[in-house]
Amino acid sequence: MAPAFQRAYFSKLIPYDMAQIAALKPNYTIIERAQRHMGLLAESPAIMLAPTLKTEATKALTSNTTIEVTKDGDYLVIQGWVDEACIGINDDIFIQVETSSGRVCYAPFRISGSINKAGDQGAGAQAGAQAGAQAGAQGAAAQGATAQAGALGVAAQAGAQGAAGSVSSPLVLSDYGFKAYLLGSAFQEGEYIVTILIRDADSGTVTSVASKSFG
Repeated sequence: MAPAFQRAYFSKLIPYDMAQIAALKPNYTIIERAQRHMGLLAESPAIMLAPTLKTEATKALTSNTTIEVTKDGDYLVIQGWVDEACIGINDDIFIQVETSSGRVCYAPFRISGSINKAGDQGAGAQAGAQAGAQAGAQGAAAQGATAQAGALGVAAQAGAQGAAGSVSSPLVLSDYGFKAYLLGSAFQEGEYIVTILIRDADSGTVTSVASKSFG
């Protein structure tokens, strides 16, 4: 197909970097993926800045929601899993970040995958995590998840925990993960607080379910 174009750019980068589209300004963008690998699109959400919105929590509760922050090139990546006891499948997940300049709320990708509720995974569970994450991804894609669908495999985390000598624990599928890419330069200095908000699909009530300081 490439000979049909005067100029073409190819990339094997996964997750897909949507910033390249803005930089290269192509007339057409083609993503080629075998049907048997469609689940991989859901495992790794595309690299793109999370959109912002205006919303505030009207109440708060304590939950087992997890929050992780890592750096990926120019981006700050915030991801985690919402405690399923405080969210419904149609509810929205938002990420609020508070710095010395104020608060900004972001809409992350919604992801699904296999998680270990017990907190420990051994070598056997690592293999289960890889298989479970792929199965969860394929299921989410087939069902047409309502939010920014996807699945984030936790095999790397399982391997790290398993290396510490932990025993195998049961895995469960969760549809309540989130992942957002933020501009890292905005968080170079000082402490910031990340809060996870849930907006009820029926009542519109926004609830804070977890908060954690970083920096």
